[in-house]
Amino acid sequence: MSTEEKSKTPLAPLMEVVVRSWGWKAVIEELQRIYVSDFEVASNELQELKPRRADTRKPKNAVQQVNDIEVAGERKSILLAIAAKFEERAFLPSLSSIREFLAMRGLVGFSFRDRSTGFRLLLDVLKEAPLDDLRDLLGSAAFSGPSRLAPLAEAIRAAGRARRDEARNLDDTEHASNRVIKNENED
Repeated sequence: MSTEEKSKTPLAPLMEVVVRSWGWKAVIEELQRIYVSDFEVASNELQELKPRRADTRKPKNAVQQVNDIEVAGERKSILLAIAAKFEERAFLPSLSSIREFLAMRGLVGFSFRDRSTGFRLLLDVLKEAPLDDLRDLLGSAAFSGPSRLAPLAEAIRAAGRARRDEARNLDDTEHASNRVIKNENED
């Protein structure tokens, strides 16, 4: 006996014959006609048995997110303009540029996989920013991401690493020479 046959109730073979002969719609209509009051209960039970679709809502875009927050006046209009630039990828065009922007404002360690989620974090920062800073952001394309300054930033990081490595090597050399001198003095 297969697993499918084991799981069927005694009513299943009878129902299969009726549904194959008359079709779902006719069976349901007849059941409804006979058991009007019970049909609503049965219908609700059938709805619960139907597989539910996964939530396929799209995340809100930047402009919608700004419209959802409670700010007014010039701040709202500037945030909407920044959001529009964000949507056009004229402001913070990549995930890395969003992360860099947030890091420059002291927010590090946030993980997000799409720009919409990144904008939500960004919006928390921007809605608290002084109006002058918002005007500056809007008035310039100054922060289209780290791409323009990336080579310079990497060069600065590399120079810092080289200095640290050089300092470590000097310390190690000093310690080694001190040990040699100490050993010579003991002999």
